[in-house]
Amino acid sequence: MSAYFVADVEPVSVLSLRDARPLQAGETTVARTLPFPPPPAAFWAAINRLLPARARGRQLIAHGFAVVVDADDGTEQELLPQPADLQIAKIASSHGSDEPQCRWEYLRFKSVEPAVVGELQRENESPLLPWGTPADELQPRGLLDPEQFRRYLLGEQASTPAVDVFSLHRSSLRVGVALDGRRARSGHLYTQEVQEVNRRRRPRFRLGLEIANSRSPSGIAPSAVVRLGGEARLAHVALRPCDLPWTSGFGDELREQVKQVVLEDSGNGPVRIRLCLLTPSVFSADLRALRRKGRTPAWRPFWLTSAKGFRPPFLKHARIRLVGALVDKPYPLGFWDSRPSFRDPTATASNWQADERREAGPGAPKPLYRCVPAGGVLFVELEPVNGAAKKEMIDEFFERLWFRTILLRSTEQPTPTWFGRQGFGTVVIGRWPSG
Repeated sequence: MSAYFVADVEPVSVLSLRDARPLQAGETTVARTLPFPPPPAAFWAAINRLLPARARGRQLIAHGFAVVVDADDGTEQELLPQPADLQIAKIASSHGSDEPQCRWEYLRFKSVEPAVVGELQRENESPLLPWGTPADELQPRGLLDPEQFRRYLLGEQASTPAVDVFSLHRSSLRVGVALDGRRARSGHLYTQEVQEVNRRRRPRFRLGLEIANSRSPSGIAPSAVVRLGGEARLAHVALRPCDLPWTSGFGDELREQVKQVVLEDSGNGPVRIRLCLLTPSVFSADLRALRRKGRTPAWRPFWLTSAKGFRPPFLKHARIRLVGALVDKPYPLGFWDSRPSFRDPTATASNWQADERREAGPGAPKPLYRCVPAGGVLFVELEPVNGAAKKEMIDEFFERLWFRTILLRSTEQPTPTWFGRQGFGTVVIGRWPSG
């Protein structure tokens, strides 16, 4: 039995969430903030501190993350990142209309054969082409509302533009000075980037939360003021309980529609789908593996490879193959440690400072992780195994991953990793556009 909540986090002043790289006053550098919208980790951590002890940590799981703004008609509007394989092109308005007119263009593979794709890459030629007619004026990637995202997942066309991210915030630089007690230190100025939110649109950040193995724990305040991230900027949190998990427009009706078109498209061949990242993801997060081999893939889950015939432990009826990916360059993301954690059973309190196999310790920054931005798309093929029918395989796959995290442990039960519990790696499943 689990308890479900929806949390809205609204910055009180500015938003400043750094990637935890050290910032030293007196250096000629600028401390950059994370891209907008930021990863859900800081919001998850702030809410985690509000909960009773029995509901914190591993009991708290984030399902989904969206930006919420006030629309012109007074209603609220949820917004999600535009996928990387969707291009929105401006076209000339007709009949004297002032409304912006756009055309959606999907990117598709020239060929799904790995050998052909590899040959194109060796020739420095992209294996992806626009599905429609290439356009001269493409809009920068922005944010989509749930109806636009529904059309995208079904591979439909639309004429509506995405919401410009910079209409919700603007970046500015602040100058500060390092302190020695209550006195300023001479020659120790620093420059920091902050994000000022648009007060007219009131952007806020919404998370769906699950408290596992709990029936609506007592002692949870409906609202509070919290501090976000290492910069401790103030934000207001509003928590409201709900009977079912928050779905942000990705409910059962849309899931069944996508399942039906995916099954119809497959015919006698493999089932082809797109996994669309709604939140940033940290795929390469095993510190022990990183210390052994630094060149671990940062752009895909460890269980998703191009090798044919691989079946993840949490899927009983499907072999899965990665055909291609369209993801942005990862950016560095760090965290602050709250307590020492000894990975090596031989490590002791007396030698932990000299032991390179330990984690950082209290108050110290953890190693920087490589974070894939939201909006990435993974193109995947599925084939049934163990005598399963296609429909049974599709039902299982959607049950495991629809509007859930892709960051799962190597177990038969789909258990999210620590990053998965914080809302990283949330995906939805879409139709693979043909062309």
